Amino acid sequence: MNRVVSSPVIRKPSLAPLPRRRRTTLTPPLPPLVLNLVRALVVLLVLWSEHLSFRFAASYSCRFDDTPSVKGRVWDGSLAPGTATPAGWTADPRWRDAAQRGDRRGTPFHVLVVADPQLLDMHSYPGRNWALRWLGVRISDAYARKAWSVVTRLSRGKSGGGVDAVVWLGDLLDSAIQTVDSREYASYVHRFHLLFPLPRASTSSFSALSTRGASSSSSFLVPPIPSIIVPGNHDLGLHRSSTSLAAYGRERFAEAFGPTWGVREWNGWEVVWVDSMALLEDEFWEGDGGQYAGMKRWIDELGQGHVTSPRILLTHIPLYRPDGTSCGRAREHSRPIAQGAGLNYQNELDPRASQYLLRTVRPSVVYSGDDHDACVVRHDGVASPLDGVTPVTETTVKAFSMAMGVRRPGYHLLSLYGPLAPSGTPPEEEEDAPLSFTYTQSNCVLPDALGTYLHVYLPLSLSFLLFFLVPKLAVVVRGAVQRRRYARRSAVARANGSTPRPAGGGGFDGARNGHRHKRSLSATLLGGGGGGSARRSGASGSAAAAEEDADAEDVEAQFPGLLGGTAHLDAVGFGLGGGTGEEDEDDELLSDGDGEGGPGLPLAHHHHHHHHPGMRTPGGHVRRVSRVWLWEGSGKAPSPQGSVSLSSSSRGGPLSTSRNPFSSSSSSSSLLARLAHLPSLALDRLANNTPLRAALRPLYRALRSLWRKAAAPFARLAGGKGWAGQGGQAIAEAVGETGEVAWPAVVAWVAVGVWYAL
Repeated sequence: MNRVVSSPVIRKPSLAPLPRRRRTTLTPPLPPLVLNLVRALVVLLVLWSEHLSFRFAASYSCRFDDTPSVKGRVWDGSLAPGTATPAGWTADPRWRDAAQRGDRRGTPFHVLVVADPQLLDMHSYPGRNWALRWLGVRISDAYARKAWSVVTRLSRGKSGGGVDAVVWLGDLLDSAIQTVDSREYASYVHRFHLLFPLPRASTSSFSALSTRGASSSSSFLVPPIPSIIVPGNHDLGLHRSSTSLAAYGRERFAEAFGPTWGVREWNGWEVVWVDSMALLEDEFWEGDGGQYAGMKRWIDELGQGHVTSPRILLTHIPLYRPDGTSCGRAREHSRPIAQGAGLNYQNELDPRASQYLLRTVRPSVVYSGDDHDACVVRHDGVASPLDGVTPVTETTVKAFSMAMGVRRPGYHLLSLYGPLAPSGTPPEEEEDAPLSFTYTQSNCVLPDALGTYLHVYLPLSLSFLLFFLVPKLAVVVRGAVQRRRYARRSAVARANGSTPRPAGGGGFDGARNGHRHKRSLSATLLGGGGGGSARRSGASGSAAAAEEDADAEDVEAQFPGLLGGTAHLDAVGFGLGGGTGEEDEDDELLSDGDGEGGPGLPLAHHHHHHHHPGMRTPGGHVRRVSRVWLWEGSGKAPSPQGSVSLSSSSRGGPLSTSRNPFSSSSSSSSLLARLAHLPSLALDRLANNTPLRAALRPLYRALRSLWRKAAAPFARLAGGKGWAGQGGQAIAEAVGETGEVAWPAVVAWVAVGVWYAL
């Protein structure tokens, strides 16, 4: 009977990419659900540390204390009879009543007091290397930007209202006196104004341009709220080598930030600020004061006449106090402020300058900076000029910068209340009635950024690294122990004249459970050429045959999903290999139905060679030429996903398989498993976005180059042999898996920084 031979039909290979085979690792990776859950928790931690904690500190942890207009109580600083302590909070409902009837005099004037922002630059900390200085500038600027944004926008009073004015207590720029070039100094000043933009007057309750409660499309044209900038020793210098340098520094500061001394009236209070560095120069006390004659003459005029309104004195360097004077509970360090001096600094004003200011300015409240830590002291023997009883209280405000030696930077909120007559005074008699002034204040702190990096981010990263590294090292050690035991058994076996065989048919590589014979996929599926065991002879023939059978079992275990496994092919009567062992290992994957004995030849297993009479081959076969699959003898092509589909013949039943031989087992159909794969699918979609990939390609290449340079030592270590190679592989895998967990948190950290920068 003539047999019709069908011509080969070349089918176009599937365009769908084959799934990438997972690289063999020492330990299995985290399940997708657990991995995404850990990523979400770490991202939430970063969002809290970098964003939500700042909002919490400005919105809920610290607010303007508007007690007089809310509770009708005021702080009475006068000493209680027979004691040395202030009387404390006393009932005084006049400002509350004024606020309830809509009188503006019952509304407090909110002042934000900030000290020592002290922006770093590349001249700061010259003992550090360039990379650390650059990193310090960037991190401290990011912290200042976030802190300033939330404090100016979210600081509110108990009776409502935001920030109405800002006071800076000096040391704006860390290296102002080292910056000689005018362009560099202008860039330095511009950076300060970019980091600390003043809120608009439309947000102030005391502004005639207030648009609070109403939308204004032209709010960007509204001028900023008022501010006072006090010079510091880092801005002007102290004990300069020449008077011309001192004069040039003050002239440059006045052009960039305003006058170095002056007075301003806010809600019935006189706010006075002075150049405290000038008070420490000998020239100030000689004759008319030399270049400081203007400020000296002005201060002397303040000391003349009667004080009719309360005054606030602003000075960068704190006033003198005896050594050991307690700074109160608001201070972070246990050491109080002590007198000390050095190059371009002095911790306190000397007694002469301090008494001069207290006697001439006659303040009721004093604010200072320079020390970087909080300190509240009462200057005994100096009373407020309003009642002659209340002692003058000085508050040293914490530094606003995270790089000034305090773990938690801070700021100060001050509420100023205007003059009011006692409650019940008729309106026509208010002008003759004694007027009273009051204020409230709050010392506030910001999040500990340095503690977040040292006590949260760093320990968490090390914990993840150890979590992934320790099991991998355990696998390496266990493999080394097994290899050593096998070496001992091999020595004993060789001494007895036998050949040792590892249990399970595989070598002891400690991590991979690999096979001693490295063969290609086709050769593995074909059992190493079919009749390889038949070619072995002599005393070792049976041992070789047993070894081939063990290898076949290993193949069955290693590729359980490949066409249902070799046992499945044997069971249905579909043989692998032609039985001769002469085929090229990359030529044919499935045997030809026209191999030996024509189309009706029963299929045979490549080891056992037993036949199944009832099963015959289909009407075609698959042949692999390079990477193109040929289907001969049938009109059907393989399935598009790379799976093999065999058409049924007229004699045999249908024989087909749809599993991809290179794909992993299908994922679970449960809802949780699908949700766990959603982030991966979203990332795949983003990765396949061509315009986005083109835009991010330079960044990706830069990060890849940086990663390769950082991972080069581990790669060289992993490429070695023995303990060094396996240890390097363990470290490289642990670092990679830690990066898999941490990269969403890094993206969140960068996103928060970009958000505040914009």
